[in-house]
Parts: sequence; structure tokens; C-alpha cells
Amino acid sequence: MSLDSYDRLDLGLDGPVAADLLSGLAAEGRQSEIALTSPAGAGLDNPAFMTPQMVSWYQRRIAPVRGVAIAEVRQAFEAEALPNGNRGFLREAEADAIERRKLVQVREERETFFQDEAVRQLDGEIEKLTTEYERKRAEHGRDAKVWHPVSYGIVLALIALLLEGLVNWESFLKVPGWTPAIATGAFLAVAAAFGTSAHFLGHVLKQWGERFGGNVSARVRNDSWRQLALAAILGLVGFGLVIYSRYFFLREVIDRQILMGDGEVGTTVLVTIGGALFGNLIAYALGVAWAFARHDSVPDFAEERRILDRLRARQRHLHAKRLQPRLTQRLLQASKDLEQLGRRDSDQAQKLRHYGAHRARFDAVRATDARVLALLAEYRNRLAAAGRETERRTRFAFDDPMAGGVAGRVEIEPEAYLGQNLRLPFA
Repeated sequence: MSLDSYDRLDLGLDGPVAADLLSGLAAEGRQSEIALTSPAGAGLDNPAFMTPQMVSWYQRRIAPVRGVAIAEVRQAFEAEALPNGNRGFLREAEADAIERRKLVQVREERETFFQDEAVRQLDGEIEKLTTEYERKRAEHGRDAKVWHPVSYGIVLALIALLLEGLVNWESFLKVPGWTPAIATGAFLAVAAAFGTSAHFLGHVLKQWGERFGGNVSARVRNDSWRQLALAAILGLVGFGLVIYSRYFFLREVIDRQILMGDGEVGTTVLVTIGGALFGNLIAYALGVAWAFARHDSVPDFAEERRILDRLRARQRHLHAKRLQPRLTQRLLQASKDLEQLGRRDSDQAQKLRHYGAHRARFDAVRATDARVLALLAEYRNRLAAAGRETERRTRFAFDDPMAGGVAGRVEIEPEAYLGQNLRLPFA
């Protein structure tokens, strides 16, 4: 009988069957990435989460004998009929069929979703930007700084508006012919000039090494010089307007002191001019320091991270809105099918005449399955240990319809692979 043949398999670690499996350990252990069989394609001859060596060994050494043994058990169930005329069945085989059907349907729903033009375009942008971001991440050994342009701009504007306003507002009102509206416009123009200039200067200073290093392209270098030139022009324009307005403010102060007979006009003027310029320099320096602190030292690194985060958030939104409801429907249907299967099995357990005997034969198959799985687990443990010892840690990859991304591709470390549940399907 095939049940006996399966039970008599020599599955000891020192036997020829185990030796055949372990013979592939050295070759697989040297690989940097190992493809695992997908849960979506799992079947009687193709268990999930198996390496090429494991599945090849299983199909040669185990599947032929095990398949016949399971077929005998299923035939024994199906040979008997229930009072309602329905044939008996092996619950585990039916459950595997439901699971396989669920995963196939989930994969079809995902394929339909990712064939949408908007989704494909979004995924293409994410893939392209991820490649560039990961290159920089590997090159610099870190993630980019988190970039919040709104809060950055608000703080920079407050530095320019409040500090510059406190220093210059009164002098703008003293310019002859300037109405309060014109004075306000001049004040805002100076604040904008100082803020923008501080932004460009702090930005370039923070990235100086990356913008003017030996391996920098002419395009990046020229762009940096343009930013510095713009920072200088805007700074000079701002300080020019400040000096222009200060002239009229100080002229009024000088005239007042002359009328009062104060002989220390020169000292007062110098102190006033110096204080005004120092105040503007302090405000400008704070703006440059804020820009320096908030930017990443690598050009476009933080910006790419922010764009990538936004694209991924948009992808998650589309997924939740258009794909997840369809997937939930499939999962709920599979859950209902399993519940119904459980009720049918409970019914046949009471009404099928030789149900206990058939289950005993099936338990014998599962006992041998446990020995097969123990041997596969031993191989996996040794493979994971070998993967951890290599200079470049081995990664394990498989396609999972329940995972994210277009293809549902999952990559895991050796430790995570050890946590994957190995099981032998019954259908």
C-alpha cells in the first residue's frame, strides 16, 4: 500500500534521502538572493516557501509517494456516501482548495487594479524615484532628513517679517512721499529679499561639499553659483533699501539734535547706524542658520524623500479606495466557505460510517509529513545560518498576492525566513 510506502521512507538525517537534500546546501548557501515558491502557486507537488533545492528534492523524493498516499485517503472518503447522497471528503484537501482559489482571485484583482493607467503611471514614478533615493541612501549610509517645507517657510518668514519689521518699520515710514501702503510694500519686499537670500545662502553652505567637490558635475556647480549670485543680489537689494530708508530716518534725528544744540551728533549717528545694520545682520544670520539647519547636506535628498512619501501615500489611498474593498470581499467569501466546510465536516463525522477509520489513515500521513517537515526545517536552519555567515547576507524573495506593490514581491532576511510556516498541502 502507498500509505505503508510513505511511512517507510527513511527520513533520518544520516539516510540517503536526507543526504540528497543536504547536498544542495553549499551551492544555495553562497547565493545572495534565493527565490522561494509562492503561496499563490502552492499545491500538492509545490509547497510554499521552498527554495529551489528544497522543492526539487521534494518533487523527486517525497511528492510521488505522498501523492499516492493522499489519493488513497481521499478515495476512501469519497467511496462512501452520506444519507443525502453527497460523497465524503477530506476536509484538509477541501480547505487547501479554498485557500488556493482565494489567492488566485486576490492575484487577479491586484492585476486588474495595477493595469489601470493612473495606477501604472504612479507606480512607475515611485519605482524610478525609489531607485534614485536608494542609490543615495546606500552611498551616504543613512536616510535623508525629513523635509517639511511649510513649517520651514513659516519660520523663515517669521524671522524675516518680525525681526526685520522691528528693526526697519519705523525708518520706512520716514521716507518722504511714501504712504503707509508704499512703506508696507517696501517692508515686505525687504523681508522677502532677506528671507530668499538667507534660504539660498544657507542651502548652498549646508551642501557645499556636495556642490563644489571634485566629482561634482558642471551643471550642479553652475546651479550652485547661480544660487549664490541670487542670494548676493537679493541681500544687496535688501540692505540697499534699508540704508535708503535709514538715511531719511537719521536725517530727522540729526536735524532734531541740531535744533536742540546737541554737540554729539556724530557719535549718536554712528551708534544708530551701527545698531540698525547690526540688527539687520542678526536677523539675516538667523535666517541663514535656519536654512542651514533644516536642509540636508546632500542636494535633493530630503526633497526626494518627501516626494516619495507623498507618492506612496497617494498609492495607499488608491489601494484603500479601489482595491481593498475587492480584496475584502474575496477574503470574506473564503472565510464563509471555510465555515461552511467546517459544518459539513462535522456533519459527515456523525453520519459517515467509517469516518474514524479514514481519519486514522489520514493521521498516519500527517505523522510522516511531520518527519518530512522536520527534515526540511533542518535544511532551512542550516541554510539560514550559512546565509548569515556570508559577506553579503542572503535574502529570500517570493511573490505574495497579499503583499503590497505591483507584483506583491516580498524580500526577507534569514531570521524572518525561519519564522515562515512550512506546510505540505493536501490538494
